[in-house]
Amino acid sequence: MATSKIRIGWIGVGAMGQPICRHLLKAGYALDVYDKDPTKISALVSEGASAGISAGELAGKCDLIISMVWDDDGLRDVVLGPTGVLTGVRTGISYIDMSTVSPKVSEEIAAQLARHDIPYLRAPVSGSVPVAEAGKLTIYASGPRILFDSCQEILKAFSTKQTYVGTKEEGRIVKLAINLILQMSTAILGEVLAFGARAGVDRSTLMDAINDSIVASPHYAVRSKSIKQRDLAFTVRWASPKDLEIAMSVAKETGAIMPIASLVQQYIRIITNRPMPQNGFTALTTLMEDINPVAAEDLASRLPGS
Repeated sequence: MATSKIRIGWIGVGAMGQPICRHLLKAGYALDVYDKDPTKISALVSEGASAGISAGELAGKCDLIISMVWDDDGLRDVVLGPTGVLTGVRTGISYIDMSTVSPKVSEEIAAQLARHDIPYLRAPVSGSVPVAEAGKLTIYASGPRILFDSCQEILKAFSTKQTYVGTKEEGRIVKLAINLILQMSTAILGEVLAFGARAGVDRSTLMDAINDSIVASPHYAVRSKSIKQRDLAFTVRWASPKDLEIAMSVAKETGAIMPIASLVQQYIRIITNRPMPQNGFTALTTLMEDINPVAAEDLASRLPGS
């Protein structure tokens, strides 16, 4: 498996899939790409990929299938649907899914793939679109260790760190945990910025101070400009309720008590239920300021010591 001669079938060419596929092409892999929206694959085809007509068709001619889709239903359709992977599967194929989906549905997929003797690696990625473009994603993988080891050259084509975390759904749990921290820490940042605004401290000044302090993080630094400018045009879908809903479902199943995550879940529901919902990081950092508006003429009277 550790050779660029392997034929890869990529399913789901979204914002993250596009740059990952480009890295695979650059690394010399024969690449077939499929997406329900054929317009998403046209650029990759012009760059050397082959267009697939279905997930099943890719499974019938590729050595390795990799999927990156939006949700549980998408993964079910890709594998179990009327034109899914299992309709065209052949002996010797392996499967990697890099989506952020629920462990429960991933277990369903694992059971169906096992019936066809298809090794299945769960390998969700951590990182933004710019990180994917730079080929510096982080991967948390679980499933057959032998498949993880044999695919190292492929994974390294678009990631800088690949960590094996277990034999079953551990990769899903690790990715959900990281997303929880992203969401909770962003909500905390929004509350702190609102605290500063009520006390008369400029949002940009406070953001710079945070980024220069012991609580600085790459996450805050990357989003700093849009946060300072309250750039609500930033609409990456990470703040959709989907990922947090999955995590809270897992918490319920395992009996984990998650009071902070529950509160952030309500924040995200407020944001997404607005007349013009904004689904990005910036929206979560502005929510508390929106709840605690400060008129410019009132700022002086709000300064400590006034």
